[in-house]
Amino acid sequence: MTRVMAAIVWTRKIVGMIVDQMTQDAKLRPSRGRLRRCCAFLVLVAILIVAAWFGLFALDPGLRHDPRSPHYLLWKYCALPMPKDDAFATAMRDSDRERLVVGRTADELERRFGIVVRRTDDPNLTQHQQQYSGAANYAWLGDSWYIVEFRGGRAVSCRLMKG
Repeated sequence: MTRVMAAIVWTRKIVGMIVDQMTQDAKLRPSRGRLRRCCAFLVLVAILIVAAWFGLFALDPGLRHDPRSPHYLLWKYCALPMPKDDAFATAMRDSDRERLVVGRTADELERRFGIVVRRTDDPNLTQHQQQYSGAANYAWLGDSWYIVEFRGGRAVSCRLMKG
């Protein structure tokens, strides 16, 4: 949320500087109506850009699990709900997935992603997971290739463990 707020503050400063520059010279001073039309046009362009961004990811099924999708980004920053299986599939493609996992407990990971965090001593591990079941402070994210290291009950890393 802080990035969004910083972007809003930055945008307000830029627009304020432009309006101040336009109204400094009495000869170039636009009427209030013209200034309102310019601002309305800029707002309309911004809305069209956001709508095109949402539309691009909504219309193309190949981009369903893309970490740049607006739906995923809003879920990532806790602004919009997302189906848990889609959230997990997309989060594992995200280059910043560590931030979503590190510092959380196993219960928090299960609630956030809707998957079972399987300890390495769990008898229901898949074959590729059994290869890495040496230490008890590791857990697997569902049936995926991702292993999470826990220290003191909190996740400290999330790594891809592919054979």
